[in-house]
Amino acid sequence: MTIAKVDVNVVDVGQGQCTFVEIYDTTGKLTNTLLFDCGTDKASDQTDANLNYIAGKIYGMDSPTIDRIIFSHSDNDHISLTRPLLNKLEKLYKPSNAKPKFKVKQVVYGGNQSDYTKAGRNILETLVNDGYCVQGNVSGLNSNYTQYNSAQKEFTKSIWESPDANHDVKVHVLVANTESARPNINAASGPPPAKKSRTSEVLNRVSIVCALFYKEICYVICGDATNRTMAWANLFLSPSGQLPEVFQDNTMTTLPHHGSRKTGLTVSKNQNASDSNIEIIETFAKILQSDTISISSYELHEHPSLELINRFKPPLTAPLIRDPRLQQDNAHRIQCYYDQDLIITAPLVTLTENLSYTFDTQSNIFGTRYSGDDPYLTYNFGSDSAQSASGVNTPQPINSHASWKYTTQANGDTTLVGVPDLQSTKFTESPTTTVL
Repeated sequence: MTIAKVDVNVVDVGQGQCTFVEIYDTTGKLTNTLLFDCGTDKASDQTDANLNYIAGKIYGMDSPTIDRIIFSHSDNDHISLTRPLLNKLEKLYKPSNAKPKFKVKQVVYGGNQSDYTKAGRNILETLVNDGYCVQGNVSGLNSNYTQYNSAQKEFTKSIWESPDANHDVKVHVLVANTESARPNINAASGPPPAKKSRTSEVLNRVSIVCALFYKEICYVICGDATNRTMAWANLFLSPSGQLPEVFQDNTMTTLPHHGSRKTGLTVSKNQNASDSNIEIIETFAKILQSDTISISSYELHEHPSLELINRFKPPLTAPLIRDPRLQQDNAHRIQCYYDQDLIITAPLVTLTENLSYTFDTQSNIFGTRYSGDDPYLTYNFGSDSAQSASGVNTPQPINSHASWKYTTQANGDTTLVGVPDLQSTKFTESPTTTVL
């Protein structure tokens, strides 16, 4: 088998996170799939169509399989759609079509196994008891875990490799279960994490941060990583400040914890973030060197935070896509919350702290919450000024949600499109200027 392309789908599931990866061979056949989280607390109108897309792709395979499910942690909005997806796969199974029943080859999870019990059912046990996966292929990770060797400056282990001769697709763990207050990336990892207090920042420290590589092209999937998690990952930076080369072709990073300011900067709503916590965020973003940022978000919990997004502003400044329905050239939309310690001037509009706004932007930052009824502005992330947006230039409605499909070819060329849902045609097109 020779891999010809990899599709990385940042899936709109409303309030939650899901990344679905499709791996194709040179004949156009889907040979392998990966699922990073699959959950929601409040589904969007497009969530069911997106699950149908995932189920349909899997049952289009010769042997319907998810090679690896990686649950970053046990929160509902990262695991709760797994059962509905299994139900859809069950409905697609017909003994008469000569295809085997759907299987999961392996499951890896962050945090404590017992925390995956919701409403009396444990999804890890369900995958085994219902015959989808073998017990021995469901495993957690130890505390303070990484597969990056800072001495060799490379990943020396993986949690999945594609079965082609060169193992062109690999998934590595940057960090997981960051319980220690004093990280030491070369220290032996400890036992699996114990249950902790129920505060949001502490609970989410267990999140697995993964890096998927297709040859040299990289995608980083952060789960609900907190400020402490990112402090651990910052040890990838050499003592002299040299950036690790492994991320030099990082195409996309998912913004940690849906862009939560509370856990990303370890700060309450009415406080400014500390300089040290801001430095951790900015160092993490600098290390990853990501061309684009994706954000899984909805209307709950006042995220994504505009402050956090600004700390992750990608180094690639030329816009990758445009929405032709918008008046601003090469722009698309993203919704986020304005934060108290930001100073952004916007003629004719007074920005109010902790309120949501829709921004028309040329920045390479893409959210699953795309457009709404909130006041909207023209703003490019990282700047200190915005303009009042003048609306759309056609009567066609703007989709309120979006999924984002990254396609990387064998030669490294990568394209990006936005779709209202994964079963629909794209609403984006190439920008009016050359970007790469």
